[in-house]
Amino acid sequence: MDLISKALSILSPGGPISRKLEGYEVRPQQMGMARAVAEAFEGGGALVVEAGTGVGKSFAYLVPAILFSTETGEPVVISTNTINLQEQLIDKDIPFLREALPVDFTAALLKGRANYLCLRRLERLAKSEKGEFETVEEVQDFIRIREWARRTAEGTISELCPQPSESVWSKVCSQSETCLGGECKFREGCFYYRARELVSQANLIIVNHHLLLSDMVIRSVAPSGALLPDYRHLIIDEAHNLEAVATEHIGRSVSNWRVKRLLDELYNPRAGDEPKGFLVKEIPA
Repeated sequence: MDLISKALSILSPGGPISRKLEGYEVRPQQMGMARAVAEAFEGGGALVVEAGTGVGKSFAYLVPAILFSTETGEPVVISTNTINLQEQLIDKDIPFLREALPVDFTAALLKGRANYLCLRRLERLAKSEKGEFETVEEVQDFIRIREWARRTAEGTISELCPQPSESVWSKVCSQSETCLGGECKFREGCFYYRARELVSQANLIIVNHHLLLSDMVIRSVAPSGALLPDYRHLIIDEAHNLEAVATEHIGRSVSNWRVKRLLDELYNPRAGDEPKGFLVKEIPA
């Protein structure tokens, strides 16, 4: 049975999904989209689909993508614009299909690096002298992050509720420019690299448009530094947002907060009794 027939049989009456999902209704538009997606996987090329609300587009592209990836061993990258859709895919749709479909597959979510906690920066901040924070609220945020770090498995800011202030999270999040890589003593437990390892082995790789574009930009100048494993098959959901994200992401912007953060890292006279920053640290000769 070819990919198209397999995908349609899974979505048809009496198929694995209808047996698993009570009240499941077969929708002609969903079947048509699934056929088109499967044909694109088999024949190559590009496919543009406009699907209205209620079509069930996630199943229409997930089922062919899962079948294709498990048969060929090639990963499929799925990019979304909103966190809500990412959570729907990774927390609801994909777990359901993992139970319903007669094939074994894996899926992993990779977020932007700044979403992950850096254990080395957290420890460094915990051992630093007083004066790193300007308000009581910032101190409370840091204490909450430190307690959460002992029990989190994913290590991303989305787990924290309420989320900490940007000024505090920026001091403990993962950063490429400060990462020690394999020389870091926290390398084995690093949340960011653990997520990348899971992604490298997954059939389905879930990202957002910002990360997708970051990977494309990096590949164009330094392929060895790519954020995602090599892939040839890409599904862009919420594609109508891609142009705006590309304009925002590839362009450059400056804000008062960014300028202040940079200057504070160089010299911050308000941080406690003594000024802090790179310029006041003792640099060995």
